[in-house]
Amino acid sequence: MKLRLYTSVALKLCVVICSLWGVWLNICTPDKIFGNPSAMLYFTIQSNLWICIACLVGLVTMVRRSVVSHTMAVLKLVFTVAITLTGMVYCFLLAPVGGPEAWALKSNLVHVVVPVASVIDFFVASSIWGTMNQSARSAESGRFSIRKPRYLLDGRDSWWVILPPLYYLGFASIGYVCDWHFSSSTNYPYFFMNWGSPAGAFGFCDGLPYMGVMWYVLALLIFLVLVGRLYVWLGKRC
Repeated sequence: MKLRLYTSVALKLCVVICSLWGVWLNICTPDKIFGNPSAMLYFTIQSNLWICIACLVGLVTMVRRSVVSHTMAVLKLVFTVAITLTGMVYCFLLAPVGGPEAWALKSNLVHVVVPVASVIDFFVASSIWGTMNQSARSAESGRFSIRKPRYLLDGRDSWWVILPPLYYLGFASIGYVCDWHFSSSTNYPYFFMNWGSPAGAFGFCDGLPYMGVMWYVLALLIFLVLVGRLYVWLGKRC
C-alpha cells in the first residue's frame, strides 16, 4: 500500500511538473506548429492542463487522507483517456508528417512524457482508492472495516470519456467559423479537423485528410469508449 502510494505521488508530481513545463515551452517558443498564446487553442495543451489539475487534486486528497469520491475517480478516468488521445494522435497521426521538429523537448513533454506518466498513475492510483477510502472512513469513525475495498469505477463510467473530444469538436468548429488563427496559416487545429478540406464532413479524398471530419470523430469516439472500458477493466485487476 505505502509503495503504491509513494509511486502515485511521484507520478503525479511528474505529470504536474512536465505538463506545466511543456505548456510553458509551447506558449513561449513560437514555431511553425504552435505560436505563443495560440497554443492554448490546441487539445494538446488543454488536455495537459486538465490532467495537471486532476493530479493536483489527487495529491491534495492523498496528503489530507481524504475520501476519493466516485466523481473524482470518473474525472481521473476521463482526463487520463483524454491525455491518452493526445499522445496517440500525435505519435501516430501528426508526428509522422511533422518532420524532425516533431520530437523536440516541448513536444515530447506534452505528447509522450505526460501521457505515459498519467496512464501509469491511473492504474497505480485506482488500485489504492478503495483502501484509501476505507482508511479515511475508519479514522473518522474509529472503527476498522474488514470488508474488501470496493473499486470505484465500472464499465458504464467509460461513456463519460467522450465529453472532452465532443467539447473540443464544438470549440474547434467555432474557431473555424470565427476564423481563429490556430497557427499562422490555418483556422483549424489539426488536419483531420479541417471542415474546408476536399473531404468536408463525410466525404473522402486522395490526399490529406483522406476522409471527412465526422469520420475521424466517429472513429475516435468509438476508440475512446473502448479505451475507457479497457482502463476500468485493467484497473480492477491491478
